Amino acid sequence: MTYFLASKSLRSSPSMLSLIMPRNFTYVLKQLRMDTMAQCTPPTLTNILEGFAQLGLPVIGDVNNGTAAGAMILPSSMQPDDQTRFDAREAHFNSASRRYNLHIATNQTVTQLVLDSNSAHNSSRRVMGVEFAPRNKSKARSISCTREVIVSAGAIFTPTLLQVSGIEPSDVLKSLDILVKIDLPGVGCNLQDHPMVYANYYYRNESYFRSNEIADGVYDEAAEEYIRNRTGPWTAPLINTIAFPSLRSATDDWNQFMDKSSGDGIPSNTPNSVKKGYEFQKKILQDQILSNDAGTFETMAVS
Repeated sequence: MTYFLASKSLRSSPSMLSLIMPRNFTYVLKQLRMDTMAQCTPPTLTNILEGFAQLGLPVIGDVNNGTAAGAMILPSSMQPDDQTRFDAREAHFNSASRRYNLHIATNQTVTQLVLDSNSAHNSSRRVMGVEFAPRNKSKARSISCTREVIVSAGAIFTPTLLQVSGIEPSDVLKSLDILVKIDLPGVGCNLQDHPMVYANYYYRNESYFRSNEIADGVYDEAAEEYIRNRTGPWTAPLINTIAFPSLRSATDDWNQFMDKSSGDGIPSNTPNSVKKGYEFQKKILQDQILSNDAGTFETMAVS
């Protein structure tokens, strides 16, 4: 959090802010860098926020202040000068590329984690480095660390990398002829689905510009306006208004959801350590869900 407190800024003209920000939109420059919002903001943005407010949801002025429940406008990751996408290279890499302790190896695949030489099956063993190879499967190389290795390969490939490195339930590793280095039953046991529901709605007032109208001649006009002036529909992101309602604000029957939050669906052969971890995790989530400060689902407005 200290890093974010030192790095927030906002670059946009006062006139633009008055046009695109609702009357209660605020920002705290100490918390996160926010370069701009889109030069083209549809009128529905404010209407949707007002609709959320009528449903009893608080409208969050600064989405980076730590509040996790309510309706809000998303800051757009865009260049304020030319309204182009502020990608990962522009936003993160370029400013840090000259640091002496940063090196990015492209087109490489990590093949396994390198552990210290303590006795096998010892859960206190430490990851001391990584082995990696180019994508063309050339000879693998390794690099060691002095502090820590941060594994960030996503929900699927993080446990996969641990498994091929010998960190998994021993019975699974033995069935795959992988040498067991750390018998850790919890690896790969916490994959959770992300359900999503679409709701289409119809309206009679077609005075607002819609994204599916950017076709044929309108497409050419929008493209020309963007290329020439960096204004118009092409500067608007697909989604810019969302809400994270708390369970209490979404339904009066919130108690029945709590009654159904048992661990009955856990497979019978699940290791005890994993069951205990699930129960501990469930207790944390229940406490958060029962508060008014945590959102239980996300609602996105897409035009």
